[in-house]
Amino acid sequence: MTRPSTGTDLKLIEAGKKIVRKEGLVGLSARQVCKEAGVNLGMFHYHFKSKENFEQAVLKEIYAEFMARLKVEAASGADERARLKNTLCTLARFARDNREVLLAVFRDVLAGRREILFFIKKNFTAHVNLIIELINDCKKAGVIGDYPLSVTLPMLMPPIALPGLAVGIVEKLDAGPFFPVAFAVIKRQLISDSAIELRVELALRGLAPGGTK
Repeated sequence: MTRPSTGTDLKLIEAGKKIVRKEGLVGLSARQVCKEAGVNLGMFHYHFKSKENFEQAVLKEIYAEFMARLKVEAASGADERARLKNTLCTLARFARDNREVLLAVFRDVLAGRREILFFIKKNFTAHVNLIIELINDCKKAGVIGDYPLSVTLPMLMPPIALPGLAVGIVEKLDAGPFFPVAFAVIKRQLISDSAIELRVELALRGLAPGGTK
Protein backbone atom coordinates (compact mmCIF):
# COMPACT_ATOMS: atom_id res chain seq x y z
CA MET A 1 0.00 0.00 0.00
CA THR A 2 1.35 3.45 -0.99
CA ARG A 3 2.13 5.75 1.91
CA PRO A 4 0.24 9.07 1.93
CA SER A 5 2.34 11.99 0.73
CA THR A 6 3.45 14.42 3.42
CA GLY A 7 5.82 16.46 1.26
CA THR A 8 8.77 14.57 2.72
CA ASP A 9 8.57 11.92 0.00
CA LEU A 10 8.64 14.67 -2.64
CA LYS A 11 11.74 16.21 -1.03
CA LEU A 12 13.43 12.81 -1.13
CA ILE A 13 12.54 12.29 -4.79
CA GLU A 14 13.82 15.76 -5.71
CA ALA A 15 17.08 15.02 -3.87
CA GLY A 16 17.27 11.65 -5.63
CA LYS A 17 16.82 13.26 -9.04
CA LYS A 18 19.61 15.72 -8.31
CA ILE A 19 22.00 12.95 -7.23
CA VAL A 20 21.17 10.48 -9.98
CA ARG A 21 21.68 13.11 -12.70
CA LYS A 22 25.20 13.71 -11.39
CA GLU A 23 26.26 10.25 -10.25
CA GLY A 24 23.82 7.74 -11.74
CA LEU A 25 21.95 5.11 -9.74
CA VAL A 26 25.16 4.00 -8.04
CA GLY A 27 25.21 7.21 -5.98
CA LEU A 28 21.66 6.77 -4.79
CA SER A 29 22.23 5.57 -1.21
CA ALA A 30 19.53 6.21 1.37
CA ARG A 31 21.92 8.15 3.60
CA GLN A 32 23.14 10.39 0.81
CA VAL A 33 19.60 11.11 -0.36
CA CYS A 34 18.43 11.96 3.16
CA LYS A 35 21.43 14.22 3.68
CA GLU A 36 20.71 16.05 0.43
CA ALA A 37 17.01 16.38 1.31
CA GLY A 38 17.59 17.31 4.96
CA VAL A 39 15.31 14.46 6.01
CA ASN A 40 15.58 11.82 8.74
CA LEU A 41 16.70 8.39 7.49
CA GLY A 42 13.63 6.77 9.03
CA MET A 43 11.37 8.74 6.67
CA PHE A 44 13.13 7.20 3.67
CA HIS A 45 12.16 3.72 4.82
CA TYR A 46 8.69 4.89 5.87
CA HIS A 47 7.86 6.14 2.39
CA PHE A 48 9.84 3.80 0.11
CA LYS A 49 10.73 0.69 2.13
CA SER A 50 13.77 -0.12 -0.05
CA LYS A 51 16.38 1.44 -2.31
CA GLU A 52 14.87 -0.42 -5.28
CA ASN A 53 11.45 1.18 -4.73
CA PHE A 54 13.09 4.58 -4.41
CA GLU A 55 15.11 4.10 -7.63
CA GLN A 56 11.92 3.35 -9.50
CA ALA A 57 10.13 6.36 -8.01
CA VAL A 58 12.98 8.66 -9.09
CA LEU A 59 13.21 7.18 -12.59
CA LYS A 60 9.44 7.41 -13.00
CA GLU A 61 9.49 11.09 -12.02
CA ILE A 62 12.37 11.90 -14.40
CA TYR A 63 10.57 10.10 -17.22
CA ALA A 64 7.26 11.84 -16.46
CA GLU A 65 8.95 15.24 -16.70
CA PHE A 66 10.56 14.21 -19.98
CA MET A 67 7.27 12.98 -21.44
CA ALA A 68 5.52 16.22 -20.47
CA ARG A 69 8.13 18.19 -22.44
CA LEU A 70 8.02 15.72 -25.32
CA LYS A 71 4.24 16.02 -25.68
CA VAL A 72 4.51 19.80 -25.86
CA GLU A 73 7.10 19.53 -28.65
CA ALA A 74 5.04 16.89 -30.44
CA ALA A 75 2.13 19.35 -30.57
CA SER A 76 4.23 22.35 -31.68
CA GLY A 77 5.62 23.15 -35.11
CA ALA A 78 4.26 24.44 -38.38
CA ASP A 79 3.78 20.99 -39.93
CA GLU A 80 4.29 17.27 -39.35
CA ARG A 81 8.00 17.37 -40.16
CA ALA A 82 8.63 20.27 -37.76
CA ARG A 83 6.77 18.45 -34.99
CA LEU A 84 8.84 15.31 -35.52
CA LYS A 85 12.06 17.34 -35.61
CA ASN A 86 11.18 19.22 -32.40
CA THR A 87 10.38 15.93 -30.67
CA LEU A 88 13.61 14.24 -31.77
CA CYS A 89 15.68 17.25 -30.65
CA THR A 90 14.00 17.12 -27.25
CA LEU A 91 14.79 13.39 -27.01
CA ALA A 92 18.44 14.04 -27.90
CA ARG A 93 18.75 16.82 -25.30
CA PHE A 94 17.21 14.50 -22.69
CA ALA A 95 19.78 11.79 -23.54
CA ARG A 96 22.55 14.40 -23.23
CA ASP A 97 21.35 15.97 -19.97
CA ASN A 98 20.58 12.62 -18.32
CA ARG A 99 23.51 10.59 -19.66
CA GLU A 100 24.56 9.49 -16.16
CA VAL A 101 21.07 8.15 -15.52
CA LEU A 102 20.82 6.35 -18.87
CA LEU A 103 24.26 4.78 -18.55
CA ALA A 104 23.34 3.49 -15.09
CA VAL A 105 20.08 2.05 -16.41
CA PHE A 106 21.85 0.37 -19.35
CA ARG A 107 24.43 -1.09 -16.99
CA ASP A 108 21.65 -2.54 -14.82
CA VAL A 109 19.90 -3.93 -17.90
CA LEU A 110 23.12 -5.63 -19.05
CA ALA A 111 23.58 -6.99 -15.53
CA GLY A 112 20.12 -8.52 -15.80
CA ARG A 113 18.47 -6.66 -12.90
CA ARG A 114 14.95 -7.96 -13.30
CA GLU A 115 13.22 -5.14 -11.42
CA ILE A 116 14.81 -2.56 -13.74
CA LEU A 117 13.94 -4.61 -16.85
CA PHE A 118 10.33 -4.92 -15.70
CA PHE A 119 10.18 -1.23 -14.83
CA ILE A 120 11.48 -0.18 -18.27
CA LYS A 121 8.97 -2.43 -20.05
CA LYS A 122 6.15 -0.98 -17.98
CA ASN A 123 7.12 2.70 -17.93
CA PHE A 124 9.64 3.64 -20.64
CA THR A 125 7.71 3.00 -23.85
CA ALA A 126 5.49 6.09 -24.24
CA HIS A 127 8.15 8.10 -26.10
CA VAL A 128 8.66 5.33 -28.66
CA ASN A 129 4.91 5.18 -29.36
CA LEU A 130 4.78 8.96 -29.70
CA ILE A 131 7.67 9.02 -32.18
CA ILE A 132 6.12 6.21 -34.23
CA GLU A 133 2.87 8.21 -34.35
CA LEU A 134 4.75 11.29 -35.62
CA ILE A 135 6.65 9.23 -38.21
CA ASN A 136 3.35 7.85 -39.52
CA ASP A 137 1.92 11.40 -39.69
CA CYS A 138 4.98 12.45 -41.72
CA LYS A 139 4.52 9.52 -44.08
CA LYS A 140 0.87 10.42 -44.65
CA ALA A 141 1.84 14.04 -45.32
CA GLY A 142 4.51 12.87 -47.78
CA VAL A 143 7.38 14.69 -46.01
CA ILE A 144 9.30 11.48 -45.39
CA GLY A 145 9.34 8.38 -47.53
CA ASP A 146 7.01 5.47 -46.88
CA TYR A 147 9.79 3.33 -45.43
CA PRO A 148 9.11 0.57 -42.87
CA LEU A 149 9.78 1.32 -39.20
CA SER A 150 12.68 -1.15 -39.36
CA VAL A 151 14.36 1.46 -41.57
CA THR A 152 13.16 4.75 -40.07
CA LEU A 153 13.80 4.01 -36.38
CA PRO A 154 17.42 2.81 -36.86
CA MET A 155 18.02 5.90 -39.02
CA LEU A 156 16.68 8.30 -36.38
CA MET A 157 17.41 6.89 -32.94
CA PRO A 158 21.18 6.06 -32.82
CA PRO A 159 22.45 9.46 -34.06
CA ILE A 160 20.15 11.16 -31.56
CA ALA A 161 20.85 9.11 -28.42
CA LEU A 162 24.35 7.70 -28.90
CA PRO A 163 26.50 10.88 -28.95
CA GLY A 164 25.33 11.90 -25.47
CA LEU A 165 25.93 8.41 -24.16
CA ALA A 166 29.37 8.27 -25.79
CA VAL A 167 30.34 11.49 -24.02
CA GLY A 168 29.02 10.02 -20.77
CA ILE A 169 31.20 6.92 -21.22
CA VAL A 170 34.33 9.02 -21.77
CA GLU A 171 33.46 11.05 -18.67
CA LYS A 172 33.00 7.84 -16.70
CA LEU A 173 36.37 6.54 -17.85
CA ASP A 174 37.90 9.84 -16.70
CA ALA A 175 39.60 10.11 -20.07
CA GLY A 176 38.84 13.82 -20.47
CA PRO A 177 41.72 15.04 -18.23
CA PHE A 178 44.27 13.37 -20.53
CA PHE A 179 43.28 15.59 -23.45
CA PRO A 180 41.09 18.32 -21.91
CA VAL A 181 41.12 20.80 -24.80
CA ALA A 182 40.39 18.18 -27.45
CA PHE A 183 37.69 16.60 -25.29
CA ALA A 184 36.01 19.97 -24.70
CA VAL A 185 35.91 20.62 -28.45
CA ILE A 186 34.63 17.12 -29.27
CA LYS A 187 32.04 17.35 -26.51
CA ARG A 188 30.74 20.66 -27.84
CA GLN A 189 30.64 19.33 -31.39
CA LEU A 190 28.78 16.20 -30.33
CA ILE A 191 26.20 17.38 -27.82
CA SER A 192 25.64 21.12 -28.20
CA ASP A 193 22.10 22.19 -29.10
CA SER A 194 23.28 23.22 -32.58
CA ALA A 195 24.97 19.84 -33.14
CA ILE A 196 21.80 18.03 -32.06
CA GLU A 197 19.63 20.09 -34.38
CA LEU A 198 21.98 19.53 -37.35
CA ARG A 199 22.10 15.74 -36.76
CA VAL A 200 18.32 15.52 -36.56
CA GLU A 201 17.94 17.61 -39.73
CA LEU A 202 20.39 15.42 -41.66
CA ALA A 203 18.65 12.24 -40.47
CA LEU A 204 15.28 13.59 -41.61
CA ARG A 205 16.72 14.60 -44.99
CA GLY A 206 17.95 11.05 -45.41
CA LEU A 207 14.36 9.85 -44.94
CA ALA A 208 12.85 12.27 -47.45
CA PRO A 209 10.89 10.66 -50.29
CA GLY A 210 13.56 9.19 -52.50
CA GLY A 211 16.20 10.14 -49.87
CA THR A 212 17.24 13.21 -51.84
CA LYS A 213 15.47 16.25 -50.30
